[in-house]
Amino acid sequence: MAQKLLFLFSSLIIGAFLPAQDTQAENLFNNAATFMAAGKHQDALKDYQAIVDNYPNSGWADKALLEIGHFYQHVEKNVEQALVYYTRIKEEHAQSESAPTAYYFSSEIREHLANNRTELDGAGNDLVRMIGLYPDSDKEADALYLMGKINARLGNFALAQSFLQQLLLYYPQSELIPKSFLLRARIAYYSGNKELAMEILARMQGHFPSDRSSYQASMEMGRLIERMLQDQISYSLDREFPASTPKTYRNPRLVQVTNNGTIAVVDNNGLHFLTRPGQEAPRVNVNARDIQDLALTPQGDLAIGLSDRIITLAEEGNAPSISVSELKSLAIDDFWRFYALEDRQKDTMLYDRKGAFLRKLGVEKSGMVRCRDQEVWILGPDDDSLIRFDANIKHIGTAASFDRVKDFCFDSLGNLYVIYNKGNNLAVLSREGERRANLDFKNGSFPLRQAASVAVDRSGSIYVVDSRGGAVYRFF
Repeated sequence: MAQKLLFLFSSLIIGAFLPAQDTQAENLFNNAATFMAAGKHQDALKDYQAIVDNYPNSGWADKALLEIGHFYQHVEKNVEQALVYYTRIKEEHAQSESAPTAYYFSSEIREHLANNRTELDGAGNDLVRMIGLYPDSDKEADALYLMGKINARLGNFALAQSFLQQLLLYYPQSELIPKSFLLRARIAYYSGNKELAMEILARMQGHFPSDRSSYQASMEMGRLIERMLQDQISYSLDREFPASTPKTYRNPRLVQVTNNGTIAVVDNNGLHFLTRPGQEAPRVNVNARDIQDLALTPQGDLAIGLSDRIITLAEEGNAPSISVSELKSLAIDDFWRFYALEDRQKDTMLYDRKGAFLRKLGVEKSGMVRCRDQEVWILGPDDDSLIRFDANIKHIGTAASFDRVKDFCFDSLGNLYVIYNKGNNLAVLSREGERRANLDFKNGSFPLRQAASVAVDRSGSIYVVDSRGGAVYRFF
C-alpha cells in the first residue's frame, strides 16, 4: 500500500512538473521570437538553446531546434551548421510536428551539398523516408518537387516526371507548379522530345502569365528549343548591340553571359560588364593580366579564373575562393566541382567545392576545359579533339573533333558551340551531336576579323569576341 502511494505521489509531481516545464519553455520561445524579429539574433539563439538544453522533453525543444536551423540556413547561409540541428530533430524528436520539416530541409541541404551521384541519391532516399513516415505533411509538395529535381539530376527522367506529375495532380495550387513546368520541359528536351518540351512551356505560359520570373525563363527556354527544332539554324547579326562597334575594347579575349543576362568581357584594360536596364554591374577588383578564364557556377553566376585562384560572384550565399597554380582554363560542374587546367601540372586538376584537391584527369598538355551539367569536356593536346568524361570522371572517349579549336562552350540545355579553324568558323551542334549551323567569318558576310571566345545566353543568342577588331558581336 505504501509503495502504491509513493508511485501515485511521484506521478503527481511529474505530472505537475511537465506543464511547468512547457510553460517556461514557451516563455523562452516567445522571448526568442521577439528578439529574432528585432534583429537581436544572438539573444534569440541563446533563448532557443536554453530550451534545447534545459527543457528537452517539453513540446518546444523541437521547435527551438527548427528555428536555430532556419537561422543558420536562411540568415547566416551556413547550411552545414543548419544540417546539424535538422539532424537532431530527426534523431531526437522523430514524432514531433517539426520532424517532416526537418527531413525536408535536411534533404534540400544534402542535395545542394552533394559532391557526387552517391550523395545526391542519399538526399533522395531521405525524402522517400519522409514521405513514407509523414504522408500528410505540409512539406509533401516541396518534397515531390525536390524528388523530381534530384532524379532529373541523376538522369532518372521517367521517375522525375512521375514525381512532378504527382505534384501537379495533388497540389495544383502550389507555388512550385511554374518551376515544375520548367523542369518537366528540360527533362523532355534531355530525353530527346523537343516537341513535348515546347508543349509543356506553352501550357506553363498560358496558366501562369503573372509569374514573371518563370514566364521569362520559359520564353527564353522556348526560343532556344525552337532554334534546335530547325535542321539548319540561320543566325542574324545584331547590328544594334552596343559592344559591336569596332575598337570598343582593347584586344578582347574572353566573354561570358550569366543567367541574369549580364555579359562579362575581358580585354587588356580589365573586366567589363554589360547589364540589362535596372541591373547593377558587379564590382570586381582584379588585374586584367591575372584573368585567365571565365566560367559559370551551377546557378549561372560568374566565376573568374585568375592565375593563382578562382573567385565566384554568387548572388546569394557564401562565394568560395579556390587556390590554384598557374591556371590556364576553368570549368565548374553540377556538383560544384572545380576543374582547373594548370600549366605547372600540365593537366586538369579536380577540386571539390571547398578547394580540396581530388585528382588529376590524366589528359596532359590539353588546351581547355568546359563542363556540361555533370560531365567534363577537355580539348585534347592536338587542339582538335573534344574528350568527354562522365559524372564519375570516367573517360568516355572523343565526343567531337574540329580543326584547330579556339574555344567551345555549352548553352543551358547542353547544346555545343565551337570556334574552330583558327577562329574563322563557328559550329553549332545539338545536345545529341547533330550539326545545326555553321558560321563562316572569313567569307565577308560578317564584320569579324578573328573569333577568339564564345558564350551563349539562355535564349540561344551567341556572343563572339573579335580579338583583332576590338568588339563583341551578338548573333540571334
